[in-house]
Formats: sequence, structure tokens, C-alpha cells
Amino acid sequence: MTSPNNESGAMLSIATIDDLACRIASMWNAYNQDRTNALKMSEEARQYVFATDVETTSAAQLPHKNRTHQPKLTQISDNLQSQYWEASLGTPQFFKYDGQTEKDRQRAHKMEAWVRTKLEAKKFRSTVGRQLIADYVNYGNFFASVDYVVETDDNGKIMYQGPVIERISPLDQVFNPRAESFPKSPKITRKLIHIAELKDMPSKYPTSGFIDTKIAECIATRSPTIVNDWVQVLKDRGLSMDGFGSYNDYFRQDLIELLIYRGDVFNPVTGETQRNRVLYVVDRCHVIRNESSVSPRGFDGMHHAGWRVRNDNLWAQGPLDNIVGMQYRIDHLENLRADVFDLIAHPVLLLRGGSWLL
Repeated sequence: MTSPNNESGAMLSIATIDDLACRIASMWNAYNQDRTNALKMSEEARQYVFATDVETTSAAQLPHKNRTHQPKLTQISDNLQSQYWEASLGTPQFFKYDGQTEKDRQRAHKMEAWVRTKLEAKKFRSTVGRQLIADYVNYGNFFASVDYVVETDDNGKIMYQGPVIERISPLDQVFNPRAESFPKSPKITRKLIHIAELKDMPSKYPTSGFIDTKIAECIATRSPTIVNDWVQVLKDRGLSMDGFGSYNDYFRQDLIELLIYRGDVFNPVTGETQRNRVLYVVDRCHVIRNESSVSPRGFDGMHHAGWRVRNDNLWAQGPLDNIVGMQYRIDHLENLRADVFDLIAHPVLLLRGGSWLL
């Protein structure tokens, strides 16, 4: 089945879909199921942290007339975030490089100054740094990636050039939770980006090997003249997009799903194994980047930290998970007390035969 596009000359068919992209999409689905229990536990804690009444929490099932929420978990979360930030990111000199020799120490000092300048230019401590600490407290896990970028204005003038630390939402990160460690686990990051950002990726990341022809092909699939047939192609392969009502809803807007895979790649046809690769998959069917990672050995450009480490499971427990029951109890007792006081202050009256009875 093919679908012609008269404007761009693109021909999309079942052969257009990359098998490697499909395998990565299937891996996302599998790892997404593995993390369900961990996310449900942290989700309940976050509901209490941001709740304004009990209606949005598990305490909504309580039969009380009063629906007040006492934000004890919110207070604990705010205090932890404040203390963690003060202890780790309170000053621009929150990190230090050491050297064994005097020459190495001089180099380390210059490196510290350069990295500190880049972090302060991106306001890391007040933006991404605070977000990572919030994930650490509310989810029990935070994920961050680092990349080298070149940012320009509308006139092509370079506004920033250097490393950028990016926060990854725990909701958008999957990996093998049973792996020996996070660096040794294959991992997939999900992003929703604008089509213009996809087009600018080769220029924004000049050291990365993005495939211009594949990016143009992804953009061409958004043409109204071919989207209906292209949707059918994806249905034939059993692919789906998370968070969208239908295929048409996904392809008829300017947002694009991007899956970033980091790990080893095995070709079942040729038997070839490629180690430490970085792959970018668009629409779960196009591979726009496939190259060896240039990160130092033992570090693939991503970092994960957990609050309470579990054995045999890389998804850590958060500091709020153990006290969700306490918050439930507090809301229960507070609303029960209010209901009882309301009955004392305004008792139920029964009128019978012209007389008031309490």
C-alpha cells in the first residue's frame, strides 16, 4: 500500500517503517508496564501534596460532610525541597574538581570556572536544579541528561554555546528496572516537541548525526493529502501513540513524539551487535539518528538518583510514600471532628405535633 504526496513527491508505504524503530516502540510499551506500580505509589503522594480538598485524593471515599484537607505532606515536601536545595545548590560553588598534581589542580580550577559560568548562564540552580530536587522529593526519582547545544536568535547570532542539563520527567523515562545499574540498563526517553524544533535539530546539535532526509520524510507525513493512508499504515503495524485520542488527532497537529533510546542494538537478521548507541525515533517508525554515543565510558549522558534504593528494582521509593497513610488519617480525623462539632452546634431537630424535639 502506498500513499503519494504530489506536493513533496514522498511515497509512504509499509516499507517506510523502520523495523528498528518498531522494536524500540515495543520496548517502550514493555518497560512502561514495568513501572506502573512505582508510579501509582508516587502519584498518590503527589495528589496529597497539591490537593486543595480531599476530593482529588484517596480520602474522597470518606463519607464526611466536611471535605477539608490538612496539607501535612505539602509541608514536609516543601521543607525537604528547601533543605536539599540549600545543602546542594545553595551557592554557585556547589561542586569542585580535584587534581593530584599542581598542574592538574590548575586545570581543575579553570574547568570549575568554565562549568560554573555555563550553569549560571542557563540559571541552572533556580530552574532545572529546583525541578530535579522537586522530582527527588515527590517522585523519589529524578532523571537528567546533558548535551552540547548551539542556540541562536532569529538572525542566526549565537546566544549560547555549551553544555545544557535537561530535566526529564519520571513520567517520560523508562528503563529496565531489573538491570544491575541504571548506566548499564537500556533506557528510552519520550518527548513531545514542535515540528519546528524537529526541523532545527541538525543545526541546534551540530555534533550529532541527524539524518536530514529522514527528518524531511517525517515532516512530509504531516501533509493532509497523505495522512489518512499513513494512519492506516501504522495501524497495520500495530503502532500507537500514547496520550492522543486517535491517529488522526496525532498527525493533524504540530506536536511530534520523539523516543530517544540509549543502549545496545542487536540486528536479528545479520547477528550484528552495536554497543552504546543513541537512537532518535519519530512517530515510532522513523529513525532520524543512529550513532555511537560520545559520552565518557560508564556514562551515557544521563543520570538517575533515587531517594530510598530498593534491592532488585531500580525504581527507588520516595520520602513521602511511607506517610501517605498518615495524611489520610489526618484528613479523616479532622473532617470527623468538624462533622461532630457541626452536630453539636447545630443539632438535628425533629418537629412532631407542634413541639420541637432534639
